[in-house]
Amino acid sequence: MKLTFVIFILSIHCLQCGPCLGQKKQIDSLVEVLNTLSDTSRVDCLNELARLHIVTSHKSHGKPDTAWHYLDQAASEAIRIKYFRGIALTMQRRAWIERILLSNFPKAEEYGKQSLYWYTKTPNKEGLCYSLVETGQVIFSQSRYDEAIRFLLESFECFRKENDQAMIWPLSLTGQVYREKGEYNNAFDVFRQCLQIASNTGNERRVTQELLNIGHLYSTIESYETALLYYRKAFDRMPPKERSVFDIVNYAGALTKLKDFDSALIYYHTIDTDEIKQLNPQNLRFYLAGVGEYFLARHMYDSAQEYLSRGLTMNLGTKDHNQVKRLLLDLARNDLSTGNYKLALKNTHEGLRIAKETRSKQYIRDAYQVLYETFDRLGKEDSAYQYFKSYTMMKDTVLSDQVKGKFAAFEFEQQIEQLEKDRKLQQAKLEKMAIVRTFIIGGSIILLVLGIFVIFSINLQKKNETHRRIIAENELGMKSLESERRQAELKRHAAELEMQALRAQMNPHFIFNSLNSINRFILQNDRQQASEYLAKFSRLVRMILQNSQSPLITLEDELEALSLYLDLECLRFAQHFDYKITLHDDLEADVVKIPPLVIQPYVENAIWHGLTHKNEKGHLDIIISAEEDHLLVKILDDGVGRRRATELTAALPAQHKSMGLKITANRIALLKESNTGVPPVTIIDLVHPGGEPAGTEVNLRLPLIEN
Repeated sequence: MKLTFVIFILSIHCLQCGPCLGQKKQIDSLVEVLNTLSDTSRVDCLNELARLHIVTSHKSHGKPDTAWHYLDQAASEAIRIKYFRGIALTMQRRAWIERILLSNFPKAEEYGKQSLYWYTKTPNKEGLCYSLVETGQVIFSQSRYDEAIRFLLESFECFRKENDQAMIWPLSLTGQVYREKGEYNNAFDVFRQCLQIASNTGNERRVTQELLNIGHLYSTIESYETALLYYRKAFDRMPPKERSVFDIVNYAGALTKLKDFDSALIYYHTIDTDEIKQLNPQNLRFYLAGVGEYFLARHMYDSAQEYLSRGLTMNLGTKDHNQVKRLLLDLARNDLSTGNYKLALKNTHEGLRIAKETRSKQYIRDAYQVLYETFDRLGKEDSAYQYFKSYTMMKDTVLSDQVKGKFAAFEFEQQIEQLEKDRKLQQAKLEKMAIVRTFIIGGSIILLVLGIFVIFSINLQKKNETHRRIIAENELGMKSLESERRQAELKRHAAELEMQALRAQMNPHFIFNSLNSINRFILQNDRQQASEYLAKFSRLVRMILQNSQSPLITLEDELEALSLYLDLECLRFAQHFDYKITLHDDLEADVVKIPPLVIQPYVENAIWHGLTHKNEKGHLDIIISAEEDHLLVKILDDGVGRRRATELTAALPAQHKSMGLKITANRIALLKESNTGVPPVTIIDLVHPGGEPAGTEVNLRLPLIEN
């Protein structure tokens, strides 16, 4: 009996930790001795052979026919000799096949409860503990949460009394039940206990599993970024080949919720095509559901329909209500999106029925949402309104649970942080003890480090000297640059003073010309014209005095002064010419800035030397536009042209030579120095098709300066 009990414990351990090494050799050895055994030893051997074949079938995704064969023999022998422990173990192995290999949870529950019945008739408490947790697990898969919690907590207490580290298994499953039930605060508390137990016992594999469970819990309360953080912590602790399909699907699902579809697809692709074909039913069900939800989130409805339908078919066969209600609602959303409202209502009502039976509040909320959206699209406002009210109430309930869960998560993080501090403190104590034990080696290392430090200090000193030299050179360079900057500033200031001096020269020049015009009106004894002229002239002089105080004025002010000047000239020459000022729409006159009185000298020149010599009435056009980073001012007159004006001027007696154009040209030259790339003034002689002079065009290209 003692030997068979050891075999039983090893069999349980091997099934949980993975296939044992040398299984084929073990099977061959047991087959050789089987015919030599009888009674209880023979039953134990048959059960062990069944266990090894179950493990082999799970690994190779094969059929468990051989395992069934050995279990039938074991059950028959155990009943014949009334070997209760053998009967219990046989029923437990059958439950394994139904749960792990076939995903037939109702049948697994039936065998599990038979196993419990027979274990209660034996002193074997450890077997009873395992049977309790396995039965609780299949009940959980059928969404009977309260009943599952009762079995799992009873299993936990059973293990705890036996001081078995396996007690973390039913406790972890209890946390998963609380998560699916929507009791998130209880789930966080349970997972914290699991993590603490796993850390204290040094069970690294279990620590990794609990990190994954915590990640899934955060995903359930829609804290997807925190969920990904825990998934990554878990994945960093295991090689990629050890990541289960369930864990990869959960990780990719969180990425999908965050709409990081490319990353999600990368993780789905880590499960290659050949591996997918060989997945056991349990893993294939999760894979189909996860990929279906991915396609649904991407609005790829045909692909979503294919995967979700296949997943639903498999889950209906296993009676896994947790997955059935999830997939029914996913299919309903897909049908709603494709306009198949009848099927959407059917799937939603079925999902709602299961959700209500299992009291899954989050799924009830989702079902009500799909129903009110479907009826709303069908135009059935009454039904839509009723379901919308139900959805709102359930949404608030779920939200309240999620808020409680997030508060619990905050407390959980605080406790985890404290556990981490305690772990680090314990680690520091161990490190201190290690330092004491290795004092001599430590002393040698210190001497070596001191030697390295001396060499490093010498090298560092040399580097510092080099750095100081580089810094000194850089400082000299900075001083040189500062000197150049000051010289440039002085040049700019000097250029500004020159421009002010040029404006001071031009202002008296313009006033002198204007006074001559007024004098003519007075001599002609034209009081009205003289009064009008004098009023405009005084206003113009005031503007000139104001504008000359600034290096730049707005284009609006410049054009106002120019209009006053042209009005005066029209009066002076008895309306011998008319003028038009055109400003393109893309320019804002109150924003653009130019030097004061930069246009007037060229306008004056066009009037005096072009239009006044013309017998008939002349025309003057001033067009202002923007050209790339320049302001283009075109001054066009239809006067006698420059050649004829020169001939007429030469025939007249010597007069005061106008300084306006020369002064303005100097101003533009100075302006060009401060704004590189500004082109000069250009003058174009206009001609008629027959070759006769048709006037003059002056183009001023100024830098476009905006306030």
